[in-house]
Amino acid sequence: MKALAMALVVTAGITTHVFCQALSVNLNYPQFNSSYLAGKTITIQATATTPPGTSITKVEFFYSVDFSGSYTKIGDDTSAPYSINWTAPSVTTAKSYQIRAVVTNSAATSAGQSGVGYNGITLYPTDYTSTRNWYVSQTASPTNTQGTEDFPFNTIQKAADKAAPGDIIFVKTGTYTSTSSDIVSIRRTGTPAQPIIIKPYGTDSPKLQMGDTNWNAFNVLPGAAYVTIQGFEIIGNSSNITLAQAQAQPGACEGSSPSATPIPRFNGNGISVNGRSGGMNRPHHIVIADNNVHDCAGAGISAIESDYITIERNSTSYNSWYTVYGTSGISVFNSWNYDNSTTAPRIIIRRNRSFGNMLKVAWNIGGTGTNCRFYDGNGIILDNNRANDPTNTSVQKNPLGAYTGKFQVENNVCYQNGGRGININFSDNASVINNTTYRNGQSDGGSGIGIENELIVLGSLGTRVYNNIFYGKAGETPTSVSGGSTVQHNNNLTFGGANNGYFTTAQNLVGQDPLFSNAANGNFWLSKVPLSPAINKGSNVQGQFTPNDFYGTSRPQSLSADIGAFEITGVAARMAAELLPETGLQVTLLENPVQDDAVIVQVSGGDGQPLRLLLTDVQGQSITDQRTTLKSHSTQYRLPLNQHRGILLLQVSTDLEKKSIRILRQ
Repeated sequence: MKALAMALVVTAGITTHVFCQALSVNLNYPQFNSSYLAGKTITIQATATTPPGTSITKVEFFYSVDFSGSYTKIGDDTSAPYSINWTAPSVTTAKSYQIRAVVTNSAATSAGQSGVGYNGITLYPTDYTSTRNWYVSQTASPTNTQGTEDFPFNTIQKAADKAAPGDIIFVKTGTYTSTSSDIVSIRRTGTPAQPIIIKPYGTDSPKLQMGDTNWNAFNVLPGAAYVTIQGFEIIGNSSNITLAQAQAQPGACEGSSPSATPIPRFNGNGISVNGRSGGMNRPHHIVIADNNVHDCAGAGISAIESDYITIERNSTSYNSWYTVYGTSGISVFNSWNYDNSTTAPRIIIRRNRSFGNMLKVAWNIGGTGTNCRFYDGNGIILDNNRANDPTNTSVQKNPLGAYTGKFQVENNVCYQNGGRGININFSDNASVINNTTYRNGQSDGGSGIGIENELIVLGSLGTRVYNNIFYGKAGETPTSVSGGSTVQHNNNLTFGGANNGYFTTAQNLVGQDPLFSNAANGNFWLSKVPLSPAINKGSNVQGQFTPNDFYGTSRPQSLSADIGAFEITGVAARMAAELLPETGLQVTLLENPVQDDAVIVQVSGGDGQPLRLLLTDVQGQSITDQRTTLKSHSTQYRLPLNQHRGILLLQVSTDLEKKSIRILRQ
C-alpha cells in the first residue's frame, strides 16, 4: 500500500488538487533475484519518503519463505539511512526468501514497497553442489525456458538470473546486445569450492556489443561472489561516436552543459565490479580472465568497493576515449575489506595487455565543469584504496576506510596509454613485479594535460617495485615517487625520457635500451642478438620475481630472471657482453598474441631433418599437427587454430632439437 498526501486549495471559487510527496519505501538491497549463502551477513537497505509535515518513525524489515505469505520481522531502523544486518538462516537445500520493507510515519500511517511488495532472493547451503549447467545461444527462441543445450536461453541475463553455486553458463557464438542499462547484471553467489563460471561454449567466440543505452557490458553487483567471467570479446560503443559529439555531451567540460547528468552512450564500461553502497553484500572473489575488452567509451575493466579480485590474461585497448569520468584500461578503486587477511595478495592484476586507453574528453571532476583534467586513461591504476592522504590525514581518500589487503601487479604489458602505464595512487601494500611499460603518458598538450611517468607512486606506503622495464617517452620523467610514499626497489631497467627517473640506485639499470623485438607493433620480447641488457639481470630474491612470465613460462630460465614481463628461453647465462650467433633450430612467431585463426611460424636452422610442428591447448589436446622436412632456408608455416582461444603451446622439434613456445590467442 502507498499513502498519498493531498491538499485542497480554493482560489477564486476553483478547487485545485495539489499532490505532495507520498509515504513510500523502496528496498535497495538485497536486490531482486540475488543469492546468498546460509550464515552470511546480509545488509538490508531501504530508502523512504513521507509527506510534508510528517516524519518517518521507523522502517521495518521482514522475511517470508517459499512465498508462504507469512512474514517474520527481522528488525527495524528509526533513522536514515534505513538498514539492518541480517544473518541468513541455515538451510539444507536451496530456498526462496522474500524480503519486505514497511515504513511508518508520525501520522501513524504505514506503507509497504510497491510492485509485488518484496524482493525475492535465494539462499543456498554452504556445501551446495551444482545440479546442472546452463546454455545460451543468441539465435535461440526467446520463448525457451529450459536453458538446456537443446533449448538454450537467448540471452546471457536469463542464465545469470538462475545460476546456482557450481553452475557453468556456456555461451555460444553470437553478438549479444541489450537495451537495458547492462547487457548482463550478475547478483548471484557461488561458493569457494563451487564458483559460478560464465564462459564460451567449446571453442565458440561470443561477443557483447554495447550500445547507446548500456552503462556496462558485464556488471557484477552486490550479492555476487565466487564468480568467473572468462573468454568474451567486449566491443564498446566508441566506433559510433565522434570526438565532436563527445565534447558536446551532457556533463562535458568542453560543451555547453558541463553540470548536466552524463548519459551511457558516452560513458559505457566493459566489465564492472561495482559494490557501491552494497554493505556486507559487496562483490568478492571475482575472477575476470581471458577477455578482450576494447573501444569502450568508459572504463575497460574496473573494480569498485569490492575485494578478492583477480584480473588476469585480459586485453584492454582503446577504452576511455569519450567519457567525462576519469577511467582507465584496468582500475581498482575504493577497495572494501571482506576480511582482514594480509597473508597473500587479495587483489591480483597479472598477465594483462593494456594499450591505447586514454581520455580524449576532459575528466569533469565534481561534475560542475570548473575542475577539468586529463589525468587518467592509465594502463593500470590502483586508486584511493587507503583511508587518507599520508601527508594530510584530514583529506579522505577511501570512504570505506583503509583497505588492509595486499595488491599484486605482475607480468603486465602497458603501452601507449594516455595516462601512466602503472599508477599506484593512495594505495598501500602494492607489489609491482616483472611488468613492461612503454611510452605511456600520450595525453600531452593543453590546459590540465601534460601527463608523465611510466610508473607513478603517490601517497602510497609499503610499495615494492622489482624487475620492471620502464621505457619512457621523449621528454618524459619515466618514474616518480612522491606524497609520503615508501618504496622498496631493485633490478628495474629505465630507459628514455628526459632523465633517469626515480630508480637509479642499487641494482637498478638506467639509460640502457632493453632492445625490444618490435615495440612499434606491440612485441616486447627481448632481443637475443644483440643481447638485451634485461636478460638475466633480474633479482633472484624470493618474492622479487614472479615464478612464471606473461605466457606462463617458468622463470628463471637461466642463472637469473629476466627483467620485464617476458622470460626469454634459450639464452645461457654469460658474463660476456657479446652473444655468439645462434645456430641450430630457430623458431620465430610472426605475431604473439595471435589475432587471426592461425599461427604463422618461421623456422630455420637445418637441412633435410624431419620437422614436426605440434600445437596443443594447455591440457595437451592436439589442435594442429604438421610433419614435414626442415629446409636450409627460413620457411613459414601456417598452423590453423580451429577457433581455439587462450594460452596454447607450440612444440617445434627435429630428431636433434625441440623448442616450445607459449602462444596467446585473443
